[in-house]
Amino acid sequence: MIATAKHFPGHGDTAQDSHLLLPTVTGDRARLDKVELYPFKMAIEGGVQAIMTAHLAVPALDPTPNMPATLSPAIMTGLLRKELGFKGLIVMDALDMGGVTNAFSDEDMSLKALLAGVDILLMPRDPALTVRTVIKAVRTGTVPITRIDDSVRRILEAKARLGLNRNRFVEVDDISRAVGSKPSLGRAFQAFEAAVTLVKNEGGALPLARGKKTAVFALSSDLGDYFAGQAFVSEMKKRDPGLMAFYADGDTGQETLDDAAARAAEADVVVFALFSSLRSRKGSVDLDPKHIALVEKLAAGPAQVTVVSFGSPYFLRHFPEVGAYLCLYRNTPQTQEIAARVLNGELETRGKLPVTLPGLFPAGHGLEMKK
Repeated sequence: MIATAKHFPGHGDTAQDSHLLLPTVTGDRARLDKVELYPFKMAIEGGVQAIMTAHLAVPALDPTPNMPATLSPAIMTGLLRKELGFKGLIVMDALDMGGVTNAFSDEDMSLKALLAGVDILLMPRDPALTVRTVIKAVRTGTVPITRIDDSVRRILEAKARLGLNRNRFVEVDDISRAVGSKPSLGRAFQAFEAAVTLVKNEGGALPLARGKKTAVFALSSDLGDYFAGQAFVSEMKKRDPGLMAFYADGDTGQETLDDAAARAAEADVVVFALFSSLRSRKGSVDLDPKHIALVEKLAAGPAQVTVVSFGSPYFLRHFPEVGAYLCLYRNTPQTQEIAARVLNGELETRGKLPVTLPGLFPAGHGLEMKK
């Protein structure tokens, strides 16, 4: 295994899904250097061995209309190879995604990617056709053999560094010792703790007051993910066995949500744990409108409302009136446990927002809450 930084030159600042269409990142070069390109520069300096491309139009880097970064020589070779000095593998995002298939044929996008400087053509819709296309292009001189040789050399060198020329098989029983080891999980836990960001805390909403009647909602905007917040609810119940707990996902009907809201109206404190995953072809990481309405409804009542985001920090834009807002950015059992500790005053917060929440809070904002 090798670490891969993705998706170059930066897929964060768009609400569009490149599995379905070609998004555009509109920032100027100064903004790109400061925000989008900065993590890749740091990753390259840190020795990352592979970078995956993004099917994005970035006019500040290549003004060619509707040109995906994946297929752009100016971005793949001019910027990534020459300007940023990346020596490792360039792996393109999948060739079956709308960001490239909507405007290019299978043959055309494969050749354009190679000529742009990509080393690995990932997941073509017709692998046999792609192989034939590349062979024909080399034989006719459309793609120089030196372009192929450069990529093959990088691939072979990466395999050699991993020892795959000596043994390319995996001992299944050894996986748990090599991947997800205790030291690695410990470092991940420390990173999760350090990243927790208390964005808002009006009226001393946090830490949660003891002895109050509390309702906890675990709301997933994904289909079939009803118990997404089970670990969080479990941790909260360890500290308050009498709390009311409610679950919902993207399949949960309005009648069920209304019933839960009516029961939770008796609570002094309401905590919403919000989940919405980034999934292929989902189209959005935003919240289910029914869940937004539920938060707004209870936030308009007398209860002290706290929202915990286990995904996008932008969720706050839907209900800026809530008393407290906490961001953990990632949904794992570890982050759910950490959230319960923060809410109950067992863990300090020191994280800062990595992005600006328009009209609300700037990037770099974060409140410190002591134990």
